[in-house]
Amino acid sequence: MYDRFLIAPFSTGLQENLRPWLISDDAFARLNNAFLYRGVVKKRIGAVLMNEKVREGYRQLSSRLRIKIGTTNGAGTLAGNVPAGVYKVGQMFSVGDGTLGTDHGYEVLTVITAGAQPMITTGGSTTHTYNTGTGAYNIVAAEDPDGILLATMPVYFYPAEPVMGLITEERPEINRERLIAFDTRFAYKYTFLGGWDLLDATPTIWTGAIANPSDFFQGCNFRGTTANIDHLFVTNNVKTDFIKYLDQATDTFTDLHPAFLAAAGNTIDACLLLISFKSRLILLNTNETVGAAADKSFVNRCRYSHLGDPLAAEAFYENTGSKGGGFIDASTKQAIISAQMIRDRLIVFFERSTWELVYTGSKALPFLWKQLNGELGVESTFSTIPFDSNIIGFGSTGIHACNGMNVSRIDEKIPDKMKRIHNANNGYKRVYGIRDYDLEMCYWSYTDYEDDAIYPTKVLVFNNADKSWAVNDDSITCFGYYQSSANITWDDITWTWDEWTDPWGNAVEQQYYRNIIAGNQQGFTFLLREKPDNCASLQVSNIDITTDPEFAILTVYDSNLFVSDFIFIESVIGITGLNGNIYDIKKHDPTTHTISIAITDVAGTYKGAGTITRVSKIDILTKEFNFYTKDRASSHVPQVDLYLDRTFNGTFMMDTYVSSSTVSILNAGDASGSLIGTNIIDTTPYDTLETTQDRFWHSAYLQASGATVQLHLYLSNKQMLDVDIKKSGFGLNALCVYARKAQ
Repeated sequence: MYDRFLIAPFSTGLQENLRPWLISDDAFARLNNAFLYRGVVKKRIGAVLMNEKVREGYRQLSSRLRIKIGTTNGAGTLAGNVPAGVYKVGQMFSVGDGTLGTDHGYEVLTVITAGAQPMITTGGSTTHTYNTGTGAYNIVAAEDPDGILLATMPVYFYPAEPVMGLITEERPEINRERLIAFDTRFAYKYTFLGGWDLLDATPTIWTGAIANPSDFFQGCNFRGTTANIDHLFVTNNVKTDFIKYLDQATDTFTDLHPAFLAAAGNTIDACLLLISFKSRLILLNTNETVGAAADKSFVNRCRYSHLGDPLAAEAFYENTGSKGGGFIDASTKQAIISAQMIRDRLIVFFERSTWELVYTGSKALPFLWKQLNGELGVESTFSTIPFDSNIIGFGSTGIHACNGMNVSRIDEKIPDKMKRIHNANNGYKRVYGIRDYDLEMCYWSYTDYEDDAIYPTKVLVFNNADKSWAVNDDSITCFGYYQSSANITWDDITWTWDEWTDPWGNAVEQQYYRNIIAGNQQGFTFLLREKPDNCASLQVSNIDITTDPEFAILTVYDSNLFVSDFIFIESVIGITGLNGNIYDIKKHDPTTHTISIAITDVAGTYKGAGTITRVSKIDILTKEFNFYTKDRASSHVPQVDLYLDRTFNGTFMMDTYVSSSTVSILNAGDASGSLIGTNIIDTTPYDTLETTQDRFWHSAYLQASGATVQLHLYLSNKQMLDVDIKKSGFGLNALCVYARKAQ
């Protein structure tokens, strides 16, 4: 006879503060690319490109930050210079908008060589050159891959710069805000069906760093000259860019370079943060010109405008009596890092302390600093996420929550996770967080130090409802919110019913629903969705299949992909045999921005348009179970039943480790010939009755004995290469462990 131990619901999540044999029964020693949601272990959420109503092949183009540089003449020709900013190999052009009555309806041209050189092209243009030194381009007689002349069609330029800001601009309409995106050089607006384009016709060119960019954009909405005028105020904390505000009526940026004294040469040049508070525009951590001394940093300073128009000439003047402009420095030399509102209070996080900017009501001295905690602060500006009762942010010693009275750590289950954030390449500045109101989650992108990459390689997931943690493999530079102007219908969806995990009619399909949008290091944007796989998010600039006949060498700039990662390739034109397949990466050379995959039956010459989708690998490690520890006895576990969500194509592996060893019992049993079965667990129905069930029990037979028994749920390399499995969901509702004391 065996004892049976039911483990459900799951509520603890990832737990790393204790050794695996001591953590809770429903906890996991590793929870990668999976998370807890309402008691169920589910596959990580996926993503879709921006607009399901745009033709599928064209969707990757309309989802990327781009600039319309003109329209071809009647002969499909356009020449000129792209806007000043950055010119480099890896950039791209497209001609056409995908609306022609063909499978393509557009031509894609990719820059693969420095200097004044031809680009590779998917179409038939007779001339297609670009100069990476001057930005000059020349496209003559553009045609799509089907040979159709792109006579009078829009031409877009893709800077391929990282997304550095996704900021919501408040609009007069109720709950119909506009999304403004930023890369290192330009600001963009999104048009439904039209995709991204420059926000301002005569573009404002920002001057954040090109190499190792970490000058993210922050903004706030505040009034203009009169109370009925709204402006979006924006800063990237670069002195030469100044603070700027966006005029809603004209979609143009204007410098806000305010004086703080009447005497010439006393100006506020930049700031880290802009906050609207108590009818004033607050500037935190400022860079100022004081008399003849330029570029002075006041990292602990709060500058505030007077009541009323922040654009007035004297709005920030000091010592102006009833007008009330001025500044106040905190009594610490630590730098201001982040700030958020909680109820009616402004909480300001410094490097190693937390303060409140207290409103006094006095016109002469409207604000005072009050210290809330002298030990815990925040070191990542965009990590702070506000809730009704607290604010969560990443500090140097842990993940902290401030409730307005006190600051405390909330990462007790994962106390060492903060140590994994890469300090090189401004890794602490790249931590970026957002709140998922629909799933009651928080997400933070960060760079893991083991990956030794510039851009983020992981996403930390926090379930705010049950306080559980998980980790995803992903590369996201920043997050924001996006409201689509149209409903999504079934005709718009390009994935199957099995892949669609939301109930039909769910809020995410409604127009003006607030979706989470993310951007990455190549200028792609995409919407996070409760969907079992990811979307295309990397451009393949070039493919070489001649240097080594056993490998295809893919040039993918800033890919953040590594050996043993899995990728799905699609949209490649010119080479046959690659599209629609999953590959594991065999080689990675960051100096040449190349990755290599093993190939068979592949031929042709690459013409462009190829994209890569990251394929996420579920990797779940339970606690080390021993239900008889108090008796100082070992456990024998012959069977484990799993209560699984039904899928049409899903499957995974279950391995076992005993007595705190990392030796695979599955591999050892296979080698010795003693393995019972394959330990492949299907989430597909076994019989007709199961086809009518949403959930069912499936069993694994282990025959495992030891001081502890630990279960490993994962996808094998063979399973990772299966496209149907890639598209399948995963839901573990419960475990039932059969055990007895070992003799």
